Amino acid sequence: MRPDFNARLAERMHHATEVAAAVEQLAAQARATIAQWDAQIREDLRAPVAGARSSVPAGPPELYEQLERELAKLDDEAKAIRRSLDEEEEAADDWESRAMLAVKDGRDDLARIALKQHEQHSESCEVLRNELWILHGVIEDYRAIVKARPSAHSA
Repeated sequence: MRPDFNARLAERMHHATEVAAAVEQLAAQARATIAQWDAQIREDLRAPVAGARSSVPAGPPELYEQLERELAKLDDEAKAIRRSLDEEEEAADDWESRAMLAVKDGRDDLARIALKQHEQHSESCEVLRNELWILHGVIEDYRAIVKARPSAHSA
């Protein structure tokens, strides 16, 4: 394993935490806006006279634009993590093959080293899979919020 791998992995995990916090803040703002719209719609539906209905605010378009930009960034981040995961899986498979060859050649010392490398890459794969799983959940939440965006014609 490269010596800087653990540092890069820790940095990536820290970045993922920061992204998740920013996503949650934007998602909370979007949920509050949607709840406000919902309350206004319900109030309008209870209005005794159809002509007395107020228009539902279109909402802050900047919020949705920001959500869409963040969603694009998150998609890019997920692709980068997927590439890293693919590389780590390939490395783990490579070290496993080396371990098998070493055993066949009767080189238990080399097999132990190769198995240790395989284990390290496998652990990295698990971390990256978890990060990707969390990120996909955040992306799906973003997509649901963006999809729930009221159209300009529904007001």
